[in-house]
Amino acid sequence: MSRHLVQASLATALAASGTLAVAYPSGTSAGTFVGAVGHRFVTNPANDVFKAPDHFTLAFGASSITLTWGSASPTIPAGTAYVLQLETAGAGPMVTDDNVLVRPLRSADLASKFVNFGAPIAADADGLVATLAVADTDDIVMDGDLVGDDGIAVLDVPRNISVDSDSTVDTTQSIDVWGEDEYGNEMSETIALNGTTAVVGDKAFKTVTRMNASAALTGNLIAGTGTKLGFPVFVPFSGAVRTRYESGSVVTNGTLVAGDTGAQSATSGDVRGTWAPNTAPDGTVTYSAVVDVMDPAFLGVDQYVKDE
Repeated sequence: MSRHLVQASLATALAASGTLAVAYPSGTSAGTFVGAVGHRFVTNPANDVFKAPDHFTLAFGASSITLTWGSASPTIPAGTAYVLQLETAGAGPMVTDDNVLVRPLRSADLASKFVNFGAPIAADADGLVATLAVADTDDIVMDGDLVGDDGIAVLDVPRNISVDSDSTVDTTQSIDVWGEDEYGNEMSETIALNGTTAVVGDKAFKTVTRMNASAALTGNLIAGTGTKLGFPVFVPFSGAVRTRYESGSVVTNGTLVAGDTGAQSATSGDVRGTWAPNTAPDGTVTYSAVVDVMDPAFLGVDQYVKDE
């Protein structure tokens, strides 16, 4: 990535959930920053470094950039000097032409990655919890077929989680899920129950380590896996997935979701992105894709982990 710096001072204090209008650096516009991540806000002289989306978010408008300060971020006093570090998408150093460092205009280096999902097994609706009574908010004993003797479920590929009840009245409770992604980063998600209708999550878990409910259930809990497959690389937008294959044949179906770069929460999307193929996994169909990756070193924003 390359970067542009905006240096100024705050005319008024920047408080939690407050906004700051920032002029575009010379020669840039909203299109300059498409697909970019890793923006920073640095104060001077304290040299405190705040990063997006943990402490703020940016909206690139037609004529200016709107910085929205996080609801839990500290107040920055009026008069504070700051530097807004704006990243652009792309990786790789500048090229040398006659000993002069230059970069082609309106372009960025890309790396194409071949992603192999293998032949995922079929979704297992009760692979984590097989019809279990839940009387309180204590940790749920996971007893499904996908759970090992250590009480941890290791999924064949990173994929989403599904939950439901065998009682139609269980519609006000939610299920918290903790686990790790395929890089060993802790993560969690909260999925609201909808009675006997299965509700699927959006995050791709590689392991599920524990679960609990927000309140006791009238019926029995059922929990398992879904068909959204997690990417191992960051997908900046759905069009960056250039080609998809099912058992070696090119397909254009299924639902692609880009990596979520917003402030992460219990209900945000997957930080790298997912693909739910139209042909449901059954253990025999293979899935793969070619993805244009703007920065191979970026594997998504930090995962959200709910306090236990």
